[in-house]
Amino acid sequence: MPEYSRFFDSTPDDERYYSADEFAEYFRRLLTNGIFNGGTNLQVGCDGNNIMTYVNEGFAWIEGYMYKIEGGPFYLTHDLPDTQYDRIDRIVLRLDKSLEVRAINAKVLKGTPAANPVPPALTRNDNVYEISLAQIRILKGKSYIEGFQITDERLDASVCGLVNSLIQADTTEIFNQFQAWYNSKTAQYQNDWNNWYTAKIQALQAQWDSWFNTNTTNYNNSWNTWFNTTQNQWNSWFSNVQNTGFETPSGAQAKVAAAIAAHSADTAAHGIGNKSTLLTTNKNTIVEAINELFTFANDGKTSIASVIGSPATSGDTFATLANHIQNAKNTMATNLTNKGTSANGTETLQSLANKIANVNTGKQVAYGNTNVTIPSNSGLVSLTVPISVSFTPKEVILLLNSWITTNGGVDEVSLIRPLLHKGDGVYLDNFETTVQAAKYGNIALSAYISSFNQTSITLGIQSNAGHQIITGSLQCYWLAIG
Repeated sequence: MPEYSRFFDSTPDDERYYSADEFAEYFRRLLTNGIFNGGTNLQVGCDGNNIMTYVNEGFAWIEGYMYKIEGGPFYLTHDLPDTQYDRIDRIVLRLDKSLEVRAINAKVLKGTPAANPVPPALTRNDNVYEISLAQIRILKGKSYIEGFQITDERLDASVCGLVNSLIQADTTEIFNQFQAWYNSKTAQYQNDWNNWYTAKIQALQAQWDSWFNTNTTNYNNSWNTWFNTTQNQWNSWFSNVQNTGFETPSGAQAKVAAAIAAHSADTAAHGIGNKSTLLTTNKNTIVEAINELFTFANDGKTSIASVIGSPATSGDTFATLANHIQNAKNTMATNLTNKGTSANGTETLQSLANKIANVNTGKQVAYGNTNVTIPSNSGLVSLTVPISVSFTPKEVILLLNSWITTNGGVDEVSLIRPLLHKGDGVYLDNFETTVQAAKYGNIALSAYISSFNQTSITLGIQSNAGHQIITGSLQCYWLAIG
């Protein structure tokens, strides 16, 4: 096989020529591919407002060839996004040793849009070798790139990594020497430890035995002295009891009963007070009184909850029941207000219930007819037309149908079918704003409604000057609208 060596100077008779790839091969034996250092060296970034990314300044090493960016970041433009799927582009440094290129350049390696996109594969052959600086996720329909779409790949040794030395020393002999030294020292230290431990244990055992023997003797003497003293005191006390005598059982029971009775009678000492002043029916014991009070309160809550209905329950506290009632009052007041009747949740329940009758439920109509007698007078009469309606009318209409005698019975004036209408205090007619008039010759009668309510309509009839209304019966057809 041929043999190679390099690099040597040329002589006039022996010129030596070397290619760039031979130099690169030399450096490939010294350094790995990747970027120099870390930090922002050749870090990929974006402005966040366009479809471009950039590569920061820095150095890289690929297959023995050096690459650098200086004087500011180097910008790259990505193709527009797909409308349906995301894709993943890569920012790569591409070494191209072909005669047409012979350079390392930063490139956008475009990915393929897909539902689950993957980054494009790197090209690595005899002429082209790529390392990846970052992945860029191009989101569907998004025409600009933001920082969260960039995944840094510079420290991934499988696609890029940091430049490292390929020169390594053989440390086997150094390791073997260290292991022999370690084994020797370990045996020595173990032997020293065993000797020290044995000596210390023996010394400590001797100290313990001396302390234990001395102190147990002292403790035993102290115990015997205490026990003898206590025995003498007990014997003396018991002898006195035997000489004095014991309380009889009946006497002892009487004393206990008296003490219990005195204790029970002293209610003030226990903060109980006089049970006879309790407001409960049962006053025998505090427990019975409390149980009665609880039963009364519980029955009251059950009754209130039953009246309120859902969501109230007998297990609710009084505060909760009160809250349910207030909520119902607030709802009732809101509904009344919405129906045109002013109301407030602070009013009494009875007040809110009374206001329900004032709610306008729509148009209400009642009608009827009656005859009203007109008494003799000087020319002005006020008549009450009786009606009966279950609502408060807002307007009434009267249809009159009669002849009325005037001026001593000489003349008769017709009030046949004059239509009188009054609503909310406004008069409506065919002749003027206040009255309906009927004329016969030079005699005139005017009729008008002055007021109305649920039981009557007040009707006014007036003749012109010099004519008296003698008598007459007026037939009235009425219509009330609420």
